[in-house]
Amino acid sequence: MKGLKSLMLNTPVRCKNKIIFLIIGAILQLNACATFTSTSIKQRYLELTYQDFGPPALATDLLGSEWWQWNPHGDPRPRQYDVHVIVYRDITENEVHTRFPINEATEKDYRYLPYSTAMTYLNANITALVSDDESVVQEIRELLIQTRREIVQALGD
Repeated sequence: MKGLKSLMLNTPVRCKNKIIFLIIGAILQLNACATFTSTSIKQRYLELTYQDFGPPALATDLLGSEWWQWNPHGDPRPRQYDVHVIVYRDITENEVHTRFPINEATEKDYRYLPYSTAMTYLNANITALVSDDESVVQEIRELLIQTRREIVQALGD
């Protein structure tokens, strides 16, 4: 900053104006590049939890059972299963399987969901739940709206 200050003090007015315009132009150009980059590059997948798609009574048809997929049934004692859902777009299902392999030994369980399937499910259930005034139903609806919002932010509309 000292160098810029001394340059400005020892430079004629016409040159000072050119320097100022160059600096402002450079800042605007950098800002435009940063804006373009952040809005034009989208992720190709998003990792969510099973619970982000609502309670099992709602999500089972879409995602399968809430328990580990390698088990024939869930634990008789109440238990939280760490099941993740990978919503993907502009990437093949094989690539998603490679990045997120199911591993019984480490209890890594994933469900793979194409973007269009996820959005169809979310939009249909958000619409279906709008007419029910029960607070629990509205909490589920808000959860689904938030999940849709996260997917759109990460993967686009």
